[in-house]
Amino acid sequence: MNDAVHPQSVLCLVAWQGRGRLRRMGRRFLLPRRMILSLLAFLLAAAWLGNAAMTVWLRESASPELLRAMVGLGLAFYAIWHLAMAACFRPQQCLEWIAAEREILEACPLRPGDLLVYKLASVATTTFLKSLVLALLLLPDLGHVPIALAGILLAMLFLELWRMGVEIFAWGMSRHGLLAYRIVVGIVLCGLGGTVAATVADCPLVHGEVRLGAGVMSQVGQLLLELDASVVGWIRSPFAPLVNLVCTTELTWGTLLYGELALGMVMLAAALVFWLFYTMPHRVVRRERAEYQPDRNTDRPEEHEATFVWSNRPIGRWGPTGAIAWRQWLGSRRYAGSLLTALVIPGIMALTPMFVLTDPRAAFLSTAGALAFYTFLLLPTALRFDFRRDLDRLALFKSLPIAPRALIVGQLATPILISCLFQAIVLVVAAVVLRQSFFLVLGTVLVLTPMNVLVFALDNLIFLLYPYRMQQEGMEIFLRTMLTFTGKGLLFVLGLGLVSVWGMGAALLAHALASQMGMAPHGYAVFSAGLLLGLGLVSWGLMLALGFAYQRLNPIEDIPR
Repeated sequence: MNDAVHPQSVLCLVAWQGRGRLRRMGRRFLLPRRMILSLLAFLLAAAWLGNAAMTVWLRESASPELLRAMVGLGLAFYAIWHLAMAACFRPQQCLEWIAAEREILEACPLRPGDLLVYKLASVATTTFLKSLVLALLLLPDLGHVPIALAGILLAMLFLELWRMGVEIFAWGMSRHGLLAYRIVVGIVLCGLGGTVAATVADCPLVHGEVRLGAGVMSQVGQLLLELDASVVGWIRSPFAPLVNLVCTTELTWGTLLYGELALGMVMLAAALVFWLFYTMPHRVVRRERAEYQPDRNTDRPEEHEATFVWSNRPIGRWGPTGAIAWRQWLGSRRYAGSLLTALVIPGIMALTPMFVLTDPRAAFLSTAGALAFYTFLLLPTALRFDFRRDLDRLALFKSLPIAPRALIVGQLATPILISCLFQAIVLVVAAVVLRQSFFLVLGTVLVLTPMNVLVFALDNLIFLLYPYRMQQEGMEIFLRTMLTFTGKGLLFVLGLGLVSVWGMGAALLAHALASQMGMAPHGYAVFSAGLLLGLGLVSWGLMLALGFAYQRLNPIEDIPR
């Protein structure tokens, strides 16, 4: 086929797609059964915008050195984050497409280069919005706003091109190459984490020497400056032109030079993405052809008859709940290496308080708090072996004679089990090193278990109310992610406040029981019992809401195409 689509037509297709997504998103927000969650989304958006406005208008501007440290270390952090994500979760495609996009693009007379242009245009739209949001947050710190906005846009484009290049490279790796890549990334992250921990070990914030209202933010800024001045600061060296362009205060010849260098970095990254996009598929095809040996005789029925594969045996003891849970468990086993990489690195980071805090009990509780924070905000993104993995099968599930309660328990069993195992292993390691009792580990795991149920029930509830596809990108996903993390952050802060209030109430309740009824219950026991009861009630309520959302789900109108 010689009739190729011009880049202008590809950009028009991107504009039509974005317009259609905005219209669909607006119609979904106005559905009657989603009005409550839509109202919460608008409230979260108002809270986020209000927080951004207060951040811009009320805070003091950062010094030029602190701005360089924030921008440089932030760019380096996200670049390393993309390396770690590609090592943990190997991309399944050269370019990630959702099913609806694949069906449309496969029907169009598009060349591979046109597909890449379409992808880059889709990513650039979201990147422009992210750049505007970041420029709004950094407005008091910027010396020359137009030049800084251009620098932020170039920096964000470079990060997106870096992400695409890393994903294409990781997709084209062989099995041994991917294993070596994961080992190298793990070593680098552990070394970097140890260096950061050693740098912040002497910080007054870590030792609790700074009280609220006594310069906490200035101490955070000083900590960033110390990190930038240490060995950690070398990781921002590759981003020096972008950092200098963002932090410039006036238009000079040096600023123009930095702008040319930054533009050259973006163009070089784009050229590298194009080269990897055209090179890696051919290498994958050659490798697969070399590994494929049609002359090898694999027809040995006696070996197949004698082989006993336990993983393919279905579970029939627990009815549909066991079958669905077993199916999700088999899916998690397919990504065992990626899951292990995704959990080992946060586990090591959660154990960092052991090397920073001198009090063993405080170090153990800090490790438990780090696990709770990671579970609440980040772990559901890594463990998507639930409803989010079965978006295209929801219509089939609703047509089967399976009770919603049984289906929900089966869908949530695998991620909750993996989370509990991960937390138990990290806590056991911390208890052995810090010489803490087994009952403290058991009590912490018992408290974290209902929290795992709460977290995954909440994520699946949001997903069933507003379904989306895992590989989907664009403005809609950016807004969803921003609102979701904002809501989770507010809920986490609210939960910490309630736990603090209950801690004081548990102490008063234990004292009242000891003085009036002659009982002398331990304060920690009363606190743990109340915490378990509260988390259990909230988790039970979320499970009921999840069942109601599943019953109200319309697989024809609600599932995105």
